[in-house]
Amino acid sequence: MTDDQNSRSPSEDLVRRAQESIREEPTIPPLAEGSVGGSGAVPEAVPEAPRLRYQPQSAPSVRYEPDSVPRPDAPVDYRRGLVFAVAAAVAGAVVWALILAYAEIQAWLIGIGIGYLIGIAAIRGAGKVTNQLRVAVIALTIGAVIVGELLGTALLINKELGFFDFPFAVELYFDNLGGDFAFALGAAAVGCWAALSATRK
Repeated sequence: MTDDQNSRSPSEDLVRRAQESIREEPTIPPLAEGSVGGSGAVPEAVPEAPRLRYQPQSAPSVRYEPDSVPRPDAPVDYRRGLVFAVAAAVAGAVVWALILAYAEIQAWLIGIGIGYLIGIAAIRGAGKVTNQLRVAVIALTIGAVIVGELLGTALLINKELGFFDFPFAVELYFDNLGGDFAFALGAAAVGCWAALSATRK
């Protein structure tokens, strides 16, 4: 044995053997970046996602505007509108007759009022006036003025002579009062204009 071997301490032999055993241990290949798994492999730390702070926002206020909301067309009740118009025509004829018999006044303003009343009644009854209902309104306006004229003549005869005879009043009217009938037709025409003006609203 040489001097070096004699001078080596047992602790140096242990260190040398430990180093040799470390060199002989198999090395574990590193995992690919981002892969998870493998015996003894420790995955890389995933960075913590930033925390978002919830800030509630108030909902925008919605203003209800009835004119901007589309509405379906209202259904047209033709029968109801016709019933209302007929009732208004009857009332207009009675008014014309009473004014003619007891006030002895004929005026186109009465025809305008009758036509306007019939047109408004048709709108209220039907909800929406169609061309068919407008034709009915015109016919009812003319009929109301003429019937009112004849009924007023019968009431005038009843007031003067003391008896009421509608057929006799009609015969007497057309035999002697042709000018008054022409005036009544003119009032009826103006009433039709008023009725059409009312149905356009």
